[in-house]
Amino acid sequence: MIEIISYIFILAVCGFVAVPLFAKKTQVVDQKTDNLLHQKQLIRETIHDLEFDFQTEKLSEQDYNMLIAEREAAIQKAEKEFAGTGGSKNILNDLEAAITKAKNKLQPATERGCPKCGNKYEKGDKFCSNCGAQL
Repeated sequence: MIEIISYIFILAVCGFVAVPLFAKKTQVVDQKTDNLLHQKQLIRETIHDLEFDFQTEKLSEQDYNMLIAEREAAIQKAEKEFAGTGGSKNILNDLEAAITKAKNKLQPATERGCPKCGNKYEKGDKFCSNCGAQL
Protein backbone atom coordinates (compact mmCIF):
# COMPACT_ATOMS: atom_id res chain seq x y z
CA MET A 1 0.00 0.00 0.00
CA ILE A 2 2.79 2.38 0.87
CA GLU A 3 4.55 1.47 -2.38
CA ILE A 4 1.50 2.39 -4.45
CA ILE A 5 1.16 5.76 -2.69
CA SER A 6 4.89 6.37 -3.20
CA TYR A 7 4.63 5.63 -6.95
CA ILE A 8 1.60 7.90 -7.29
CA PHE A 9 3.44 10.65 -5.44
CA ILE A 10 6.54 10.25 -7.64
CA LEU A 11 4.41 10.33 -10.82
CA ALA A 12 2.63 13.47 -9.58
CA VAL A 13 5.95 15.22 -8.89
CA CYS A 14 7.34 14.20 -12.31
CA GLY A 15 4.16 15.46 -13.99
CA PHE A 16 4.35 18.74 -12.09
CA VAL A 17 7.95 19.23 -13.24
CA ALA A 18 7.35 18.07 -16.84
CA VAL A 19 4.26 20.15 -17.66
CA PRO A 20 6.13 23.49 -17.99
CA LEU A 21 8.79 21.82 -20.12
CA PHE A 22 6.27 20.69 -22.71
CA ALA A 23 3.95 23.71 -22.55
CA LYS A 24 3.79 25.74 -25.74
CA LYS A 25 5.24 29.22 -25.33
CA THR A 26 2.75 31.83 -26.50
CA GLN A 27 5.16 34.73 -26.85
CA VAL A 28 8.83 34.80 -27.63
CA VAL A 29 10.53 38.12 -26.94
CA ASP A 30 13.45 39.02 -29.11
CA GLN A 31 16.56 40.06 -27.15
CA LYS A 32 16.87 43.35 -29.04
CA THR A 33 13.22 44.21 -28.41
CA ASP A 34 13.64 43.37 -24.75
CA ASN A 35 16.67 45.68 -24.53
CA LEU A 36 14.75 48.50 -26.19
CA LEU A 37 11.87 48.07 -23.75
CA HIS A 38 14.38 48.19 -20.90
CA GLN A 39 15.84 51.42 -22.33
CA LYS A 40 12.32 52.86 -22.45
CA GLN A 41 11.85 52.11 -18.77
CA LEU A 42 15.20 53.67 -17.88
CA ILE A 43 14.39 56.82 -19.85
CA ARG A 44 11.00 57.04 -18.13
CA GLU A 45 12.71 56.79 -14.72
CA THR A 46 15.29 59.40 -15.74
CA ILE A 47 12.55 61.79 -16.83
CA HIS A 48 10.82 61.27 -13.50
CA ASP A 49 14.08 62.07 -11.68
CA LEU A 50 14.61 65.17 -13.83
CA GLU A 51 11.09 66.31 -13.07
CA PHE A 52 11.74 65.97 -9.35
CA ASP A 53 15.08 67.79 -9.55
CA PHE A 54 13.51 70.60 -11.55
CA GLN A 55 10.63 70.99 -9.11
CA THR A 56 12.99 71.07 -6.12
CA GLU A 57 15.09 73.68 -7.93
CA LYS A 58 18.19 71.47 -8.00
CA LEU A 59 18.17 71.84 -11.76
CA SER A 60 17.93 75.08 -13.71
CA GLU A 61 15.37 75.41 -16.46
CA GLN A 62 18.11 75.63 -19.09
CA ASP A 63 19.76 72.41 -17.85
CA TYR A 64 16.40 70.71 -17.57
CA ASN A 65 15.49 71.57 -21.16
CA MET A 66 18.89 70.37 -22.40
CA LEU A 67 18.58 67.05 -20.56
CA ILE A 68 15.01 66.50 -21.77
CA ALA A 69 16.17 67.17 -25.35
CA GLU A 70 18.86 64.49 -24.93
CA ARG A 71 16.27 62.03 -23.63
CA GLU A 72 13.98 62.80 -26.56
CA ALA A 73 16.85 62.12 -28.97
CA ALA A 74 17.45 58.80 -27.23
CA ILE A 75 13.77 57.98 -27.54
CA GLN A 76 13.79 58.77 -31.26
CA LYS A 77 16.83 56.54 -31.73
CA ALA A 78 15.12 53.74 -29.81
CA GLU A 79 11.95 54.26 -31.85
CA LYS A 80 13.88 53.81 -35.11
CA GLU A 81 15.55 50.67 -33.81
CA PHE A 82 12.29 49.36 -32.41
CA ALA A 83 10.53 49.91 -35.74
CA GLY A 84 13.29 47.85 -37.36
CA THR A 85 12.54 44.92 -35.04
CA GLY A 86 8.87 44.88 -36.00
CA GLY A 87 7.80 45.81 -32.46
CA SER A 88 4.62 47.54 -31.52
CA LYS A 89 4.46 51.29 -32.08
CA ASN A 90 2.02 51.58 -29.17
CA ILE A 91 4.81 51.17 -26.65
CA LEU A 92 6.77 54.08 -28.06
CA ASN A 93 3.62 56.16 -28.38
CA ASP A 94 2.96 55.49 -24.69
CA LEU A 95 6.47 56.67 -23.91
CA GLU A 96 5.98 59.87 -25.90
CA ALA A 97 2.69 60.48 -24.10
CA ALA A 98 4.43 60.05 -20.74
CA ILE A 99 7.11 62.57 -21.74
CA THR A 100 4.49 65.07 -22.85
CA LYS A 101 2.61 64.57 -19.59
CA ALA A 102 5.81 65.13 -17.59
CA LYS A 103 6.60 68.29 -19.56
CA ASN A 104 3.10 69.66 -18.98
CA LYS A 105 3.47 69.09 -15.25
CA LEU A 106 6.65 71.15 -15.23
CA GLN A 107 5.15 74.24 -16.75
CA PRO A 108 5.63 77.03 -14.22
CA ALA A 109 2.47 77.41 -12.18
CA THR A 110 1.52 80.57 -10.39
CA GLU A 111 3.53 80.34 -7.20
CA ARG A 112 2.85 82.15 -3.99
CA GLY A 113 5.66 83.97 -2.28
CA CYS A 114 5.92 85.63 1.10
CA PRO A 115 5.66 89.42 0.70
CA LYS A 116 8.46 89.88 3.25
CA CYS A 117 11.07 87.23 2.31
CA GLY A 118 9.76 85.71 -0.94
CA ASN A 119 9.63 82.15 0.47
CA LYS A 120 7.12 79.92 -1.30
CA TYR A 121 4.02 78.89 0.60
CA GLU A 122 1.00 76.68 0.07
CA LYS A 123 -2.61 77.77 -0.24
CA GLY A 124 -4.16 77.97 3.20
CA ASP A 125 -0.93 78.86 5.07
CA LYS A 126 -1.42 81.77 7.43
CA PHE A 127 2.21 82.41 8.35
CA CYS A 128 5.50 82.14 6.45
CA SER A 129 7.53 79.10 7.48
CA ASN A 130 10.77 81.02 6.85
CA CYS A 131 10.32 84.42 8.51
CA GLY A 132 7.01 84.04 10.38
CA ALA A 133 5.33 86.96 8.65
CA GLN A 134 1.56 86.87 8.36
CA LEU A 135 0.41 85.96 4.85
